Amino acid sequence: MAAAIELPYSVDPYTVERAWMRAKMFQKEERLHLAEQGMRAAKARDKRLLLCLSKAADVITKMHDAQRGEEQRTSTDYRRATATPVQMIQESYRLADEGNPIIQFSWIYAAFGELAGVVV
Repeated sequence: MAAAIELPYSVDPYTVERAWMRAKMFQKEERLHLAEQGMRAAKARDKRLLLCLSKAADVITKMHDAQRGEEQRTSTDYRRATATPVQMIQESYRLADEGNPIIQFSWIYAAFGELAGVVV
């Protein structure tokens, strides 16, 4: 019987938003060592990183749906951005799960790897 995978932090709206902001900060500050660690974890299909990304994709999708529903109820002009954080997190998870992570998501892998306890 396989042991349950535990994450050091809970994956909730607060931690997902914080990880997303950290991903943007890592990219802006060009913290390449963190991006490399995140890519290594994604390429290795680290179970903690995949679990964290999966949970984060679920959480951010629920947040987006709640916000989108409110916008649709209050606005007549709703426009989609070309690439939303929701789409980027979902796609980064899908590619990592398939074993094909791409370098463009290395900052996401780094930030969510930090949340999962695989990037230090």
